[in-house]
Amino acid sequence: MTIQPISEVSVVLYLTPDDLQRQGLCAAELTAEQTLELTQAAFARSGLAPERILELEAYPEECGVLIFVYIAPDRQSIWRFSDSEALLGGVAALKAETDGALYWWEDSYLLVLPDPAVCLAEFGTREDDEYIHEHLLEYATPLLERDALAVLKKHFAL
Repeated sequence: MTIQPISEVSVVLYLTPDDLQRQGLCAAELTAEQTLELTQAAFARSGLAPERILELEAYPEECGVLIFVYIAPDRQSIWRFSDSEALLGGVAALKAETDGALYWWEDSYLLVLPDPAVCLAEFGTREDDEYIHEHLLEYATPLLERDALAVLKKHFAL
């Protein structure tokens, strides 16, 4: 059994026919429940422990099974700002020095903060859309992937 991360939110597993046979399984007859059990066992053996698996895609063939695993990222606070003035106003309002990331997506700045309790409603809109949480890393353009608040405060004297 081989497990290989693809990104922060996806992993691929490969099980050979021998791997399946040791489990008393066959690729052609693999059920969704068995696929989930194999995936969870592989994660446990590799030391990975995702809290939430969103989706599994299994491709059984004569040469084994390829399983793509999509993992829900940890919940964070994502704030959308329509322009740089609103973004900088929100950053200036934050007193705590916390790590954050800044992205550009759909003509807006998206500020991702690890603390889900942060409130910047005076400056931007909180994004609770599950689609954005699940696809941010895949589709948004990263501007500052870490320490976004510190970098913005330093360069804009906030």
